[in-house]
Amino acid sequence: MTEILHKISISAPPSEIFAALTEQSGLSGWWTENVHAEPKVGAICRFRFDNDTGPDVKILELKDNKFVRWRCVAHSDDPKHEWVGTELFFKLVMKT
Repeated sequence: MTEILHKISISAPPSEIFAALTEQSGLSGWWTENVHAEPKVGAICRFRFDNDTGPDVKILELKDNKFVRWRCVAHSDDPKHEWVGTELFFKLVMKT
């Protein structure tokens, strides 16, 4: 499977970034306003865009202010959408 790695620097404390990746209000601030999310392992987060399509991701792992891992479990467009089965993870590291 192909891997894509993006490294970005954000001038914010890890707690704020973690909230932006796990809480409904945080996710709606940077991805799509139409999101239903709950910050707990096993929860399904639904992301919807203009035409009510988008991915559903399951939260697989949460480590406070350090790590978030999701797996796309469905997509409203097509059950065989290329995102289904894709895992995304966010590793939060403080610069020294």
